[in-house]
Amino acid sequence: MRVQVPPPAPCFHRWCQKINSHLQLLTQVQSTPDAVDNALVGELIQDMARSARPTKKDVELYYVAHKNEFEQVRVRHILISYATAFASHSARSPEKAQARADEIASQLKHGDEFGALAANESDDPYTKAKGGDLGYV
Repeated sequence: MRVQVPPPAPCFHRWCQKINSHLQLLTQVQSTPDAVDNALVGELIQDMARSARPTKKDVELYYVAHKNEFEQVRVRHILISYATAFASHSARSPEKAQARADEIASQLKHGDEFGALAANESDDPYTKAKGGDLGYV
């Protein structure tokens, strides 16, 4: 079975011409293949952004259809570091750090409040005062 494919829209032809001129310019300056690919992708994205004019309804429909891609969760942590860890200021051995982490996990299982434990026990100077809060990701 043969399928008749309609000709591309005129805007696609203009876009191809624009891309071709960019490609010629890039090859004249002896760009690497990756640079050419990146430039082409960048031009495509820019062109799509300039021509996209979604309505509020379009945005709502897209959101509903892709809601799972937009969900966020709030994350908290308690960092227990050791002496040889990257950028660590701790003097703990890895074994002592693991033992401390296990002790904190046990306290959490017995109902201790996470934020209080993070504030008292975490080695993360950026989240310690916020109860280990990393915010939404």
